[in-house]
Amino acid sequence: MTLHSRRWLAALAAGTLTAGAPTAGALTAGAPTISLGAATAAATRPLGAAIGWRPCPDAPAADCATLRVPVDWAHPEGATTDLALARRRATDPARRIGSLLINTGGPGGSGVADIIDDSSDFSALVRARFDLVSWDPRGFGLSHPVQCDPELLAHPVSRYPTDRSGFAALIRYNRALMTSCRSATGPLFDHLDTGSTARDVEAIRAALGEDRLTFSGLSYGTLIGEQYAELFPGRIRAMALDSDEDHSVGATRAAVRLSRALEGSFDQFAEWCGRTPACALYPHDPRAALDRVYARASRGTLYVPGAPDQRVTVEDLAGALRGELTGVGGWPSLAQNLRTIDEEPAVTQRPQPGPVEPWSAEEAAKTAVICEDHAWNVAGFADLSRLREAMRRTAPHTRLSSTAIQDVTGCLGFPGPVPNPQHRLVVRGAPALLMVNSRYDVATPYPGAVDAGRQIGRSAVLLTYDGASHADYAETSCVRAAVDAYLISLRAPGPGAHCPAIFPA
Repeated sequence: MTLHSRRWLAALAAGTLTAGAPTAGALTAGAPTISLGAATAAATRPLGAAIGWRPCPDAPAADCATLRVPVDWAHPEGATTDLALARRRATDPARRIGSLLINTGGPGGSGVADIIDDSSDFSALVRARFDLVSWDPRGFGLSHPVQCDPELLAHPVSRYPTDRSGFAALIRYNRALMTSCRSATGPLFDHLDTGSTARDVEAIRAALGEDRLTFSGLSYGTLIGEQYAELFPGRIRAMALDSDEDHSVGATRAAVRLSRALEGSFDQFAEWCGRTPACALYPHDPRAALDRVYARASRGTLYVPGAPDQRVTVEDLAGALRGELTGVGGWPSLAQNLRTIDEEPAVTQRPQPGPVEPWSAEEAAKTAVICEDHAWNVAGFADLSRLREAMRRTAPHTRLSSTAIQDVTGCLGFPGPVPNPQHRLVVRGAPALLMVNSRYDVATPYPGAVDAGRQIGRSAVLLTYDGASHADYAETSCVRAAVDAYLISLRAPGPGAHCPAIFPA
């Protein structure tokens, strides 16, 4: 899923983390809501019409609009909803190729905010040749955002149940919360799935007046691209998918993959630390330090440094670790923070677990997308326990993926339909699709990219980044050059192409 990771481990070392808070991963908050004012209302067009762009009130260098689409694509003559869009025009209009439609992940990341803030990582070469266009997906931001009961959002229960009673309580809470979201949001709530969003992409392409789609998807955005390729393979000009999702796997396989990826990324960090005197743990083995810290968390005696009354759970630690291992830029601070936590003295009084942090409606909407895209088939606490044990066996040092657990437990008791359950991709007649994935990606594991490429078949071209990152275009000039050449000139790398790993100085 989409990555907006928090530096929880740094917060642990600094003594600023409230123990028991949800871990980083699929459910972090997205970009701030931006009011487009009357300009977008005036720019709204009926279903199927061209987009009427107007300068964005808060960013006149960008254009804003809305596009009307069906709530339920199976009944396009029924109720409609408006999607908010934004655009920055090509900087070299004489050489403009067309529009590049962008989704930077989530689910639910605000593409409108990305365009207005001009926060795209795309190179000057790409900006010169394409209008950069993005949108707020249905149910998020300015596109009919999901609403839920604020009282339920303010008082969630733990998504890491430790017994059957906690498991049952989580089911009751999830069912009540999501029922409230459906009631407050209306019929759109049952149509937040990625299949519906892929059809929205086709509506955007047509309204932009592009004969063929040029698309860039990051993380969760790759799933949108993959499902668009299934539905509309002949409508693709170019599709660059960075950090790839595999929508074919069930709960156990997904969880084991994510845990193995976290362990592999930590191994890369440990090997770097072992050969780098600047690492705060050098020359000691970071695995041993992590084992000691996890042992304290398992005993309930790990606490926020400087706040010995606030307990840090195994799940807190796993989420913090995942955030620091998202890219090599976090490695130096990970080493220092792990050393700080490992050296904290024991306390005489057992720390207490912290409260579960309140949810937001956006977090609930992200969960709903995941639940409408996955039939996890975890029926009881015993199934969840087996899932955790499978992760533990896979990752002897890093233990578990907090993302995997949250994705599964967030859907326990989900009352809505699952319109887009897991399936193997079937893509016929598409041009070359460029897939990029890090070999040590903690959010979208490399085996998932390999398997998704096999499902796509001859159209898939996989470029492997041999380092540890999530979002490889921003990480290395080698990937950036390959993606730029593909988007601009449709020149894809050859089979088995690799980009070398980059390590901290």
